[in-house]
Amino acid sequence: VTLAFTFLDRYDSLVTRGPSSNKVLNSVALVTLLLHLAVSCSIVFSRCKEDRPETLVPSVQQWLLYVALWPVLAVLVSEGTKRRDRRYHMHLQKTLRVLFNTRLGMWSPK
Repeated sequence: VTLAFTFLDRYDSLVTRGPSSNKVLNSVALVTLLLHLAVSCSIVFSRCKEDRPETLVPSVQQWLLYVALWPVLAVLVSEGTKRRDRRYHMHLQKTLRVLFNTRLGMWSPK
């Protein structure tokens, strides 16, 4: 869900565009997270009726890795890719402008 918000625009950063710019994505993300929470809770409660086994309880390091660090790393990689893509696009646009101006000048009447 976190990574989906970085695909709002090809060149604009998530900070520039803002995650609240797409209402449909916000509502789909909320429904998906609520559905995931409901299914996860039902599975955990159905498996742990009498006693809570230790195998279902992740350690603090695992929670930190999966909940906090992984989405941040994914967003950083996505934003870095966007930055590189934006620079490359600007470079191509400048090259095309030079080619167009050169060819236009070559065929224009004097």
